[in-house]
Amino acid sequence: MEMGSSMNRYQLLWWLLLILCPPIHASAQTSDVELSARWLATVDETTQQIVLLWSPSPTPNTMGYHICTGSPCIDYDTLFGQMDTTLVCIDHSPLERHTYRLHVFDSNYNVSPLTPSFGNVVLHAYIPDCEDYIVSDWNPYGAMPGGIDRYVLMARTDTSDGTYSEIYTTNDSSLLFHTFQLPEGATRIFLKVLVLGHNGDTSQSNVVMIARPASDTTHPPAITHATFDSIEGRVHLTMELDTAADYLLMRDIDSSGWTLMDTLHPDTSPYSYTDTIINSGNKVYCYRLVMDDDCNTHRIQSDPQCLYIPQASPAEIYAPNVIISGDGSNGTFRPIVKSRIPIRTYELSVFTRLGMLIYRCSGTDCDWSPSPNIPMATYTYLLLCHFEDGSIEQYTGTVTVIK
Repeated sequence: MEMGSSMNRYQLLWWLLLILCPPIHASAQTSDVELSARWLATVDETTQQIVLLWSPSPTPNTMGYHICTGSPCIDYDTLFGQMDTTLVCIDHSPLERHTYRLHVFDSNYNVSPLTPSFGNVVLHAYIPDCEDYIVSDWNPYGAMPGGIDRYVLMARTDTSDGTYSEIYTTNDSSLLFHTFQLPEGATRIFLKVLVLGHNGDTSQSNVVMIARPASDTTHPPAITHATFDSIEGRVHLTMELDTAADYLLMRDIDSSGWTLMDTLHPDTSPYSYTDTIINSGNKVYCYRLVMDDDCNTHRIQSDPQCLYIPQASPAEIYAPNVIISGDGSNGTFRPIVKSRIPIRTYELSVFTRLGMLIYRCSGTDCDWSPSPNIPMATYTYLLLCHFEDGSIEQYTGTVTVIK
């Protein structure tokens, strides 16, 4: 606890006597000890601590003041000295409601009546989920000498010069609340309540800071790369995303309209995604990301990424153009087919330059290893691929046999 002034030996003796011999209350109080005419609980603007203020007692031999708190009122602190009339309640949070009472005592152990209960005003303010307005409310002040004239809700923004402006006034204790829109352009707003008394006293609440929701300043996502894999028939996307957010991946084919492809929950950034549903070629495929804020009040869209997808055959063939007869590693001609549609069976035929068939194979795995008596020459091959969908594709080429 803080004491208003340092205690000399006499004051220390008085303090011990006060503890051992408590003042006589109520029925034994004398009328010659006068109560302070003014008492006040306020919150210091800078330190945000509750401060109790009262006027000096007019009793000539005033010894000091005793403060209690709560209900029932429990001893809180004692200040010695007629002019020591300020107490900083450093262990009381201004975000909680506290009540206080005080009385005066003189050098003859006489005490005044206790003041009525008075206490701090606690202001609450918040932005409801998914709204763009502020809700504020506060408790009644309590007993102010001379009575309460009005309550004034004050506000300033981080774009102002630091001066508070009045935004709401009431003298009705049942109307201690106010709802108002967030100021345009401000990212933070500071609020406090003033309690004005008829006799000129002013009490202040705690200061509340409200920040504009972060979703209002969210940066848009971006698709940085889009490539088409003609072998696998897939589109690969690379994106710059916020791992704390969710996204909708939209697709448009030849300006037919945006449709939802998938909902993304990225765990890394950059983030990779593969579109495996490529339905047709010779068309322009466009992709974009859409981010809804938590309240679905507006959508943030990325710039579209578009690419042309050609009409591709169902398969592509990779085959060596030279083999070495008799070489265990390089002496076999084996075409490799990559297909988006499963292949049911192959037919491989090899011909001389004059069109004479020298090799034929059918099945699921065909290759040609020339016998030693096959002369060095260039041969033509024909590969027929029978696909599971019933289609047949034909591939031709040449291969040279060396020894």
